[in-house]
Amino acid sequence: MAKKHLSIEIADHRIGFTTFLEERITSSKTITLEEDETNRLSKLEEDIEKDGLLNVDYDTISIAYANKKSTIVPSSVFSETTPDAIFKLCFGKNDNVDYNRISEYNFVNVYTIPFWIKQFFIRKSPLIKIQHEGTHLIREALKKDAFYTKVQIHLQKKFFLLMIVKENKLNYYSFFDYNNVDDIIYHTFFVLKQKELEEDKGRILVSKGVDGSDEMIPEVIEKLEKIGDMTNFKKETLKDISAKSQLLCV
Repeated sequence: MAKKHLSIEIADHRIGFTTFLEERITSSKTITLEEDETNRLSKLEEDIEKDGLLNVDYDTISIAYANKKSTIVPSSVFSETTPDAIFKLCFGKNDNVDYNRISEYNFVNVYTIPFWIKQFFIRKSPLIKIQHEGTHLIREALKKDAFYTKVQIHLQKKFFLLMIVKENKLNYYSFFDYNNVDDIIYHTFFVLKQKELEEDKGRILVSKGVDGSDEMIPEVIEKLEKIGDMTNFKKETLKDISAKSQLLCV
């Protein structure tokens, strides 16, 4: 029997539900989240019940939570300290620290996640798998075509993840705020220049999360094409990558 999977993407302002039959998308739905947490949960409950989003007998359900407070550390470093200490060193103290082991590549993603997400969805589905969006995207980026330099720009509403893989290893992982497309181009080129990769042969993949804008992606690619030092990079769009990458966690 074909397996049914529900991928859930959560960001600050939106939540997306994508259903799969094996690897084929069968439906998708996006809900705008209320600013106030009390109203947010009641409205989310109402929308989920109305659309029957969790009333299907899925084989697996997963969540990708997107925020910019996420850092990657080697497993050897992680084993010598605590998630709270690592997070505090990078971002300051927070009471909602979590982590994902990415054991196949020997590192750990340490991040913060709002308590309401676990409270709401674990109550709905106790076996749900909750991970940071970056964890899913790392696995997706490294699973194939990761020898030559591959740059991923993954857009959310006010920030983006810049990730680089090369020679089948994670070479760079960080988040940047942006106000416009020029900010995205600047940070991307600056990092490639710093790492002496701007003249490499490879690919630049532009994608968006549930909070990102479809309209912004062609503009990002168009401006990247105009940078003369980066002519060896093929520029491409990735569609539904956050939802699809969650299939690797099951």
